Amino acid sequence: MWKDKLYAKWDRDPVQVHELFYRRLQGQLERFKSKRIILVTHVVPHEHFIVPTPHPQWDYFNAFLGSRQYGELIEAYGGAVQYAVFGHVHYRKRARLGKTEFVCGCLGDREEWRHPDDVGRELPHAFTTIEIG
Repeated sequence: MWKDKLYAKWDRDPVQVHELFYRRLQGQLERFKSKRIILVTHVVPHEHFIVPTPHPQWDYFNAFLGSRQYGELIEAYGGAVQYAVFGHVHYRKRARLGKTEFVCGCLGDREEWRHPDDVGRELPHAFTTIEIG
């Protein structure tokens, strides 16, 4: 069960909450479009990063990982958004999509680690150095 349903209480329905945050993000990107942007979200901003199916549990949960609209917004401001950093899923993955480097640098679940018994050896694999040039 997703704990957000229990603890995230908003004064509006989920679609309205998404629209509120989307408009705020769009306004910030518009305001700083002449800068080099590192965009950071909790939710997955591009469908390339949803959990691969077929897996019956993830067929349902993929719908809650993010919104395609965020990916479209990043693409629209791709000249400015050099990096999109996010989490929400518990695996590590990077990809260059258009002009933006997408970074999901989650530590992940222990069973996914290269060194499952040694967090000290695992942490460097989760780090990403970001250079704005």
